[in-house]
Amino acid sequence: MMSVDFSQIMNIILAIFAFGTLITAILTFCQTKEFEKQRIRPMMQAHLRMAEDPFSCAELVISNPGQTIAHNVKFEFIPDLPKPPPEKTTTPTKTPAWHQNPLDIIRQ
Repeated sequence: MMSVDFSQIMNIILAIFAFGTLITAILTFCQTKEFEKQRIRPMMQAHLRMAEDPFSCAELVISNPGQTIAHNVKFEFIPDLPKPPPEKTTTPTKTPAWHQNPLDIIRQ
């Protein structure tokens, strides 16, 4: 019969434990790297800033509070913004010829 030494069993257990520790360290490193990439990414925000003057238009403010620069930023309105009637766009007036509340557009 083959005799198994206690030190051999302990060496096998320690080798398995060391391998498990190595795998855990590699996975932790990969997760930390991905977390850091997500933490410093650009985060684009858009909001409407209402004007104090009721005859002024609302401003669409696009900002980046993230820690890195955003490149190739594009945006679109869903649904599309309403188009003014063509006959009313040629006459300059102080009040807008057509008006739709920006909050109504957002709610749609």
